Amino acid sequence: MNDLQIDNWVKEGILPSISEIDESQIEKIDENRLVLFKDMSDDDSYKDVLIYQFHGSFKSNDFEYEKLLAEMTNAQLSQRDIFVSFNSWEEERETIQKLKQEENSATKKNKIENNFALFNSVYFQDSDYITIQVEDDGINYLESPERNENLSAMVVNCSLSEIKKLYNCTGVKLFRRNVRDGIISNKSTIRSIFSKYLSIIDDTSDNVGDQNDYDPPLFWFSHNGITVFVDNENPSNFNFQNDEIELNRNFCSVINGAQTITNFFLVYSELKYQYQSDQEKLKKLESLISQIKVKLTVIQGKNKYSNFITRGLNTQNPITDEDFIAISEKVMNLNKLFSEIHILKTGEVERDGGLTPLQFVKQFLIVDDKPGQSKNFNKGDLETQIDSIYSEIVFEDGNEIRLKSKSEEIIQKIVFLNEVESWWKKKNRETTEKDLIDRYAKNYFESFVIKHYENIADAEGKEKIFEVYFEKFKEIISKKEYNYNSFKNDNLYNEIIDEYEKQIENNVVNKSLDDTYINELIKFLNDNPDSKYQSLILKFNYDKIQMDNIRVIRRVNGNIMESFFLSSKTFSELYQNLSIEDRLINDKEIKESDFKIFAESTLYSELTKNYNIYVIDVEEDSSGKESITKITIKRDFNFNLLDENSEKVQQLYKETINAFIEGESNKFPSVNNGDIIYVQPKAINKEDLFLFTNGEQLPKQTFWISKDYIKNVINN
Repeated sequence: MNDLQIDNWVKEGILPSISEIDESQIEKIDENRLVLFKDMSDDDSYKDVLIYQFHGSFKSNDFEYEKLLAEMTNAQLSQRDIFVSFNSWEEERETIQKLKQEENSATKKNKIENNFALFNSVYFQDSDYITIQVEDDGINYLESPERNENLSAMVVNCSLSEIKKLYNCTGVKLFRRNVRDGIISNKSTIRSIFSKYLSIIDDTSDNVGDQNDYDPPLFWFSHNGITVFVDNENPSNFNFQNDEIELNRNFCSVINGAQTITNFFLVYSELKYQYQSDQEKLKKLESLISQIKVKLTVIQGKNKYSNFITRGLNTQNPITDEDFIAISEKVMNLNKLFSEIHILKTGEVERDGGLTPLQFVKQFLIVDDKPGQSKNFNKGDLETQIDSIYSEIVFEDGNEIRLKSKSEEIIQKIVFLNEVESWWKKKNRETTEKDLIDRYAKNYFESFVIKHYENIADAEGKEKIFEVYFEKFKEIISKKEYNYNSFKNDNLYNEIIDEYEKQIENNVVNKSLDDTYINELIKFLNDNPDSKYQSLILKFNYDKIQMDNIRVIRRVNGNIMESFFLSSKTFSELYQNLSIEDRLINDKEIKESDFKIFAESTLYSELTKNYNIYVIDVEEDSSGKESITKITIKRDFNFNLLDENSEKVQQLYKETINAFIEGESNKFPSVNNGDIIYVQPKAINKEDLFLFTNGEQLPKQTFWISKDYIKNVINN
């Protein structure tokens, strides 16, 4: 295994110790350059890791981008499971520029940038120590008034070419203690300014030395400088002697100046690639960044001081209250507790479930039946609202921090909003003439749909269901007086809900499920051939009768074809309050007491609740064409599964919990064992995953009632 240079990846903390890796866990896809590490040890937070080695002896002229994406798909991994090695950040940017040059489409170019932003970049260097050359022989520097073991500082002058040495071997890791990562924007003022400082490369006159507004020597006067914080727990992390500062790249962070570094060197890398065949201009470029000087402040101290110091520093892009809220203790706690959403700090790469603090608050208000307040939310109230939400959903008792029992559903509804929002955007793209509702009522509609979350969350054909609810929503609101300002408060929304509930009540009282209803339904379903019967039934029922908990059981030629899935909450509640990522990082034990007892579980409530079951009989001819011949409706139907099987079901529930504790998903109750209930995947797509207790990303699962049991109950 030595030819894979595994020890380098172990040192970076990406792979466990070499002794924990078996040869069978290693799949060499492209000799030693593209390697899949499978089934990592339980002590490692990554289960399957795809590594693309593009450094040192693995380097070649061509980066096999498409092959990397193909193998990522084959292994069912996301971009965040991909680790790509380079010799330096500069080399990575050259690779990205080359890949983008080969594409004609702006969309494809942006996709490349986005993918590399999500990939984990690793820069392998010969040493962890970087030496920065200080100007003026290091004699002209300023020390902090107080110097002690807890905190000290010094200010020196150095060139941006020296700062590049540090950034070149760290990339965005250099901002690990900053409240935000480097914000990149092609339209930003800061990038425009930096371009002007470097535009002298194209100056063909002999008066290069004449000063203008963007002459390199003037940079020092117009820039606040860069501040580096160094963890001084180990004295070897920092050394200043004569005209050199030596830093350990793993224990230092830029806490002021991230925007400068990120955007300046992006401009630099673009120019370098542009002039790659012009040696004279390349020399001029390198000379320029060596002429541009900055004030470099190096602070040594204990980590507890870094946030306080960061808050007090100013930058050309001022730090907002939202930046600090995103790294507050309460938000950090929320991120530890959340499994499917993540509150992002400014500049952090977007991810599935990623929300800014403001987006999180707005979506919470939508879920909380306050769409108008969400639309008109004042950012000045952000901290107060975060505090309020935290108190509402988080339980604290000494060192114990966990989500309250009802909080899980709130988080699930916020996740569900993504599906509603995607549908809304698609609808608006396809709508040629948009009225006020289409333009301004999104928050209203999302709150309206969320009220039906229980009926929709696990349904198939959600798009059709959203259409049904939108028709009803638009029908009610169209009878009201409103303008665009009406959607900035909740008065109109409350009127809509009141009217809707009155209509439901009338439908329930006045309608019945007679032969006429069933015959009309059979004709409707046969006229609209679609296997997603649940959504079609909801659409058919809307102006006829209102029923909750509608489920469909299909019989083809007299045979029941599928098992019966239970709400995804029956399974998701087992892991959502575990803070699995935090436990993996800190090696915290998972105990049986971390889980609900069976009698208090969602599984118990789902097994004991009543459903409105539509048994649909389908006949299939020799060509495979299906037609519905009969529908039997079982109102307020209960499977009575616990009457005779309570002890067995409780045992299966316990087995599921033990599988979580042991980190062995193969110990979930299985259909192959003939279990009455079992665990099986039920995911929207291959990206619909959850973090298991062994660090593996698994498809989302739920509990199912076995087909054999359903057959006996329904047929009898």
